[in-house]
Amino acid sequence: VTTPPLPPATNEPNPSPSTIGARLVAARKAAQKTRKQASSDLCIREDYLKCLENNDSAGLPPSPYDIGFLRQYARYLEIDPE
Repeated sequence: VTTPPLPPATNEPNPSPSTIGARLVAARKAAQKTRKQASSDLCIREDYLKCLENNDSAGLPPSPYDIGFLRQYARYLEIDPE
């Protein structure tokens, strides 16, 4: 019995990341933006963007601010905010 060969390793990002945070990171990197650039462009604190990317709701302000930040960041990265 032989096992099929593994696909070649690539440095390409996963085309469909499993979490919204992973999707945000992948989109930001694809857009060649730093978190600091996004923070400046959006007027959202960099640590809040980091929390969004890390799926860390504990570090975010309460609703509706957190939802607004997520939607604004998603639009900025050209991701459907819904």
